[in-house]
This record gives sequence, C-alpha cells and structure tokens, in this order.
Amino acid sequence: SDADLDLRTANVASDNSTIHLDRTRGTIASPTVVVSGDILGTVTGRGYDGGSYRDAARIDFVSDATPGSSDMPGRIVFWTVPDGSTTAAERMRSTNAGNVGIGTTSPVGKLESRELGAKTAANYAGYFSNTSTNTTTDGIDKYGIYVSSTGNFVGSTGAATNNYGLFVDALCSGDGNYGADFANEVGIGI
Repeated sequence: SDADLDLRTANVASDNSTIHLDRTRGTIASPTVVVSGDILGTVTGRGYDGGSYRDAARIDFVSDATPGSSDMPGRIVFWTVPDGSTTAAERMRSTNAGNVGIGTTSPVGKLESRELGAKTAANYAGYFSNTSTNTTTDGIDKYGIYVSSTGNFVGSTGAATNNYGLFVDALCSGDGNYGADFANEVGIGI
C-alpha cells in the first residue's frame, strides 16, 4: 500500500507548508552553533533488495562555511548509488555561492562539469544535443548550446583581461583527442 505525506496550508498568500530539518551541536534544551561541513539534514530514498532496505539516493543539506549570527551559508549535495554497489557517490552539489558542480566538489563557476579517470567507452563531461527540426521558416534559431559573453573590462593598468564566449583548451595527447570537433557546419562571426 502507499504511504503519503501531505502538508496543506489554507490561509493568506504568505503562508506555506514547510519541512524543517534542524541541527545543533548542543542539545535541544541548550543549542550551540553548527560548524562548516555539518550535515544539517538528509532526505534518503531506499529500496528493499530481498534482505534489507538499502540506500539508492540521497540529498544532504550541509553548512557550507563558518556560520555566524544571522548567517547560515549552505550547500545541497546529491548522491546516488552506482549499480553493483551499496556505497553512495556524490554526483552534484550547489554551493552557498550559487555554483553548481558535477564531478567536482569545488566548482569555480556557475556550472562546472568534470569527468575524471580513464574510460573505455564514449564518455562526456557535458553533452548537449538539439534534435529539433525546422518544419517551417519560422525565424527561430535552435541551439544545442548557446554561449554569450558580453562582459567589458573597466579598470586601470595591469595584465590584459579577456572575456570569452567559448574557450576551448585541450591539454591532451594520444589518438583521437580533440579540443573541438565539429561534424557539421560551423558559423563564426555570424
């Protein structure tokens, strides 16, 4: 049978249903401040494997830097268990700076995706596909990935600063390693 948890709110527009996962380093009666790295709460999905319930995936809510009065920086970490294992592996995180990392625990930009280690099959740190078909001349462009850089340098003297719409840096060697591989038409400066 199903088990459901329903939270309903019926009142003014500012009211809402909320689940709080609270954490202290002290006691309930005498709470103390948490520290950076403390897991504040976890939501876990589990399944029965014929012998016991096992974790399949979880989401951790973590203190992401040193908290202070009216200051609680946080991150969200997503975990999944690979096939043939019972150990969860971190897959993605969103930091207190708003940076999202896939395959990295310290993303330096709004989205950073890394694929590490030797692979024996096709593997991508990022894969974007656009399979839309233009059936009419509707004047609407379809993009697999669109990169725009409109930043301007404003400052005094010093080293040159560049704004890249797309920067490809291929530090690799061996057969079939490409910084960029374009199978079809390429438009530059259009």
